[in-house]
Amino acid sequence: MTVPAPGPFDPSGRLHVEVDDESGVVKYMLPIVVRDANGAFRNRLSSGSIVRLSPGLYSVAAVTSDGESAVKHVHIERGETTSVTFEASETGFLEGAGIPAYVFASVEFTDGCRLAAGDAKGWVFEPMDHLDRVPSAVFRVEDRRILMSLPLNPRDSYPRNSCRVDVVWTGDRRGLRMSFPPERRPARLIDGLVRHGEIAAEVDLLREATDLLSDKYLDPPGAVLGGLTLDRMGRLRQRLAWVENLARDFAWLADAPVLLASLLRHEPSPEERQRGLRLLLAAASERPLYTDGLSLLMELLRRWPDEASRHERRDMLDGLAGYSAYADWGSVNLSVELPSG
Repeated sequence: MTVPAPGPFDPSGRLHVEVDDESGVVKYMLPIVVRDANGAFRNRLSSGSIVRLSPGLYSVAAVTSDGESAVKHVHIERGETTSVTFEASETGFLEGAGIPAYVFASVEFTDGCRLAAGDAKGWVFEPMDHLDRVPSAVFRVEDRRILMSLPLNPRDSYPRNSCRVDVVWTGDRRGLRMSFPPERRPARLIDGLVRHGEIAAEVDLLREATDLLSDKYLDPPGAVLGGLTLDRMGRLRQRLAWVENLARDFAWLADAPVLLASLLRHEPSPEERQRGLRLLLAAASERPLYTDGLSLLMELLRRWPDEASRHERRDMLDGLAGYSAYADWGSVNLSVELPSG
């Protein structure tokens, strides 16, 4: 992209941004946002863009291809081009911000998974060979007990089947955060886009990442995360066959039949809508993998277009109260605080 040089009375400078990534599709879709020194939005860019800006201090923020947020500060000067390049993080899993996890937290219990590694900041989990429900772990963080659903992938080998949980600061207290390994790159990217609030303007990038995860079911938990996000944006209707197969082939993923039920509620056939309701009621007795899965499940139970099932749906909603009342709604994977014991 070429921007003409400023004329003799043009007070502007130029900002050139690049994303260093081997995937051209990902590279040119990653979101880049420019704000001025007061934090006001100025531009939304993509890799290779060159824009004119008034001289001054700016922040340039991007979600990189590994799903992490990066911010760089630049000073634009009149008549000069300032270049900024973003690269994927070289640190692998999320860093634990220097918190020695073992002092404040411990793993009390695992279900459907085992510890693969650990260090002073957190733990890495991998799935058991066979899963019949969403894998999880219970952590004690200071005086609290937290149950986390873990997006592990039993169709792959370590480390592509794993995830990590770190002890981090959440507001004014210590909490937990899950992260995907670099080897699960599309899932890590979707997680980052969701976590950093960039999804609304990046539909094509989300579709691309979800397609990569859907291919031969390389990463079903990651694909479900992409599917939930597309459904939230009203962009999943054309993928009914894919969602149908996902719900059929991976029964342990409780969020998959919820996704399918969400699509079937719009079908003109009463039989298909009734099938969707059966799927929904069955899924309501299982623990979802993602917070968006719980949110969609509860929304469908409240608003399903079938007055005859109202009492049964209300009973199912009551049964989910333990999750909904104590869930961390800011967490991508479902994280629920349990009664201390």
